[in-house]
Amino acid sequence: MTAGAADLDLTADDTVLKWLNAVEYHRDLDKQRELNAAADAIPSDAQRAIFLMAIMDKAMSVVTIADMVEGLRDRGGKEIQNG
Repeated sequence: MTAGAADLDLTADDTVLKWLNAVEYHRDLDKQRELNAAADAIPSDAQRAIFLMAIMDKAMSVVTIADMVEGLRDRGGKEIQNG
């Protein structure tokens, strides 16, 4: 999924990180200014939903890769030792 406004891809990794630092965690004013252009086209509540969906997609990718690694490990009959 891709969603954008004002030449800003709201689902891009760097934009999601900007949002986390501008809004959710650190209230970084410079990053808030960078994201304000998108606020004119997409309301902040809708932006938040887009960012949260992007984060969930990234988390699901990690789970999928972990499942693949586990399947490959089991298929090979060898356990990977945790170091």
